[in-house]
Amino acid sequence: MTRVALVRLACLTLAGLSLAGCVSSGESRNLPPAPTASVGQDQTFLYVAESSDAANGTLGGRVSKYRLALDGSLPGGPEEAVAAVNPRRLLKHPDLPILYVAETDQIAAYDITGGTLTSLCGAGNTTLAPPCATEPEIGSDPDDMFVRNGLLYVVDRGNAQNVTFSTRIAAYTLDAAGGLPSFPTSVAHRIEASLYDGMIFAGPYVYASDTNNSVFDRYPLQPDGNLPDPGPTPTQPGTTPTPTPTPTPPNQTPTPSPTAYRAFVPGRILVAGDLPTPTPVGQAAFYVAELNRRRMGTYPIDAAYNIPENLTSESDTRGQYQSMLIDPARTHIYGSALQNGQIDAFELDDLGNIVKNTLSTTFSDPSSYPTGLAWLSTLDDSGNPRNLLYVTAGGLGRIDAYQINPDGSLPNMPVTSSEAITGSFPSDLLLYAPPTPSP
Repeated sequence: MTRVALVRLACLTLAGLSLAGCVSSGESRNLPPAPTASVGQDQTFLYVAESSDAANGTLGGRVSKYRLALDGSLPGGPEEAVAAVNPRRLLKHPDLPILYVAETDQIAAYDITGGTLTSLCGAGNTTLAPPCATEPEIGSDPDDMFVRNGLLYVVDRGNAQNVTFSTRIAAYTLDAAGGLPSFPTSVAHRIEASLYDGMIFAGPYVYASDTNNSVFDRYPLQPDGNLPDPGPTPTQPGTTPTPTPTPTPPNQTPTPSPTAYRAFVPGRILVAGDLPTPTPVGQAAFYVAELNRRRMGTYPIDAAYNIPENLTSESDTRGQYQSMLIDPARTHIYGSALQNGQIDAFELDDLGNIVKNTLSTTFSDPSSYPTGLAWLSTLDDSGNPRNLLYVTAGGLGRIDAYQINPDGSLPNMPVTSSEAITGSFPSDLLLYAPPTPSP
């Protein structure tokens, strides 16, 4: 049995790219049916951020949980879901079973112990306050997230519903259980910045990719990991609802402007494993989506934590990549090409550089709008190794999974897909395999 889906998408905004007026329609590829294999008890779970208003980000959505089959196949639909407002990014705490969700104007936290999906405020609790949520900040438009030094760092792209909200990086101090506070502990921003899309850390610095200004901004971190500027002053009941930053005390020197490094409309940033600083000669330190050049590129970092002007490598000119992923063996880099409606793969050399003219790609479906990527190494029914690449097909309202070829290249068609959900635009996904309890 095959399925054919007809999808029409008026417009959407992703990673700072406005696709207004991009009306697109078309038939999807023929897909295999949803799996019928029974699901075991201790399996891998797939969490998916699904918006219901991708164009404006003001309506609803949800975070869904899928339980994968033993061979990694997708079920027809999720077994559980919680309401969320236009969720767009998911992040798991590096040490705790906590899932952080970036919604339209705040961050929410969920307990995923054993594959659950429960608010940190308790089962059935719909309260959006600490420890399960930050205070809403209208116009913040949070996106990229990272946990480090007991802090949750968030890229607030800003300029969404409230155009006066500036682009910034915000740091939230987490409690011992991974719970969230109401407001950031510290922030970093500059007046000229207009759209941050990703961030990385190296030594005593954090770097943000400013898509609109074509630069990487570098900010110094304080010894405890906090950002240069004090956090907003919490709003008191009955006062002005918009928090304002606390001014620099008279006896302290104001934070200097960040160092800016020219780039090619940088979007998402990816680091595979430990980031080498300084980067050995010729080696790639990190990967970035070059949105105007429609490529993925690699950069080094020198001994002074500067980003040189010259890249170490670039992919072929292909698409505006919304997500990037490197396989565990570090032989290939995969990117979701939004406008092309396909996933691309390029080989990596021994220094981590992208090798041109090694492209493999999936079938192109411009109505699919792929974004999030996730990797799973498992076994098929015969016990043979099986590598799967999961993709959010936003325009089609479903998840696809491709079985990677033995040489690391991509197949033309997915091997398994979830059923399409009408009105849903999945934008990100995260795999989690709970630890097996000790006997």
